Amino acid sequence: MATPVAEVKTDTILTRFLSAAVLAPVALVLVWLGDWYFVGLILVVGILMVNEWDRLCDGTGTGAHVWLLAGSVTAVCLLGALETWSLVIPVAIAGVILATVINLRDRPKWTALGGIYILLPVIALIWLRRDPEWGLISITWMLVAVWATDTGAYFAGKSIGGPKMAPKISPNKTWAGLIGGVLAAAVVSVLVGKIAGVGSMQNLALFGGLVAILGQVGDVCESSVKRHFGVKDSGNIIPGHGGLFDRLDSILFVSVTVAIANLVTGKAVVWQ
Repeated sequence: MATPVAEVKTDTILTRFLSAAVLAPVALVLVWLGDWYFVGLILVVGILMVNEWDRLCDGTGTGAHVWLLAGSVTAVCLLGALETWSLVIPVAIAGVILATVINLRDRPKWTALGGIYILLPVIALIWLRRDPEWGLISITWMLVAVWATDTGAYFAGKSIGGPKMAPKISPNKTWAGLIGGVLAAAVVSVLVGKIAGVGSMQNLALFGGLVAILGQVGDVCESSVKRHFGVKDSGNIIPGHGGLFDRLDSILFVSVTVAIANLVTGKAVVWQ
């Protein structure tokens, strides 16, 4: 006899909750420890994402181009940990170019896109965390704001429904969900700032809302790639969530944007 739909949905929600309950504390502890602990986390996740991306794009997850991109992630992480920043971008660019050339006869544009998509956030996250004054709170804030966005968007979308944001790309996302995600991220951002005793309420609420919007953009972009290749999830490594891209698509966009904003302004824009 077939399993009732309601039971399937309940099991899925429970599985998602249990996965998050296990993985989120581990991630936060490694963020708090920083230094090589955090770099190790980014290194492992980055290498797994290289494999997952190739599989998502109709590849096998192996091959010289995959190993080269994985090696580029490793090199970038080590250089970032040693704060040899002058070499980080050249090494990343060289890795993407070489991997693309090696895979020139088989999906070269997807190899190049994947390299950029993975390496830029890897660099941004390590660079942001290495800031001795603002690194810990910046990464913690981004994570909890993204999590709040996902939670707020899910419950607002389910309870309110309404018009779809991008029905041809991500049919489950609604404008109500986006608003719910923005409000949840704004509230959580203010709470983080108040607990840490830094930042103004207005700025934190504004940046929290921006995180939610950027996160949704990242989600829709990843959904468009999955739709292009006709898959539901980017992988199956996280029970109830799918692949790493399914779980981290938002933070990829947010981390790069925050890093660029800090570089351009010369300060930690969220807190100063």
